Amino acid sequence: MLDWVQVTGSTVVAACAYDEAAERIYVRLHSGTIWQFEDCNREMWRSLMIPSISKGRFVQDILSRKEHRVVQ
Repeated sequence: MLDWVQVTGSTVVAACAYDEAAERIYVRLHSGTIWQFEDCNREMWRSLMIPSISKGRFVQDILSRKEHRVVQ
């Protein structure tokens, strides 16, 4: 079971979750679509969750370079 963290102030990202054992970041968009990003270590998760970081920009600039897919 994933622990979702609600995101405030983003026009694209509604919530994020991290599966540490599988090293996967999950991003739920406001549309309801959930993206799964592979090979994401804890440091990458911490960087995403810095309050001043734009979640949408982080997804676009960093996470989109990782293997990823829609899971819902």
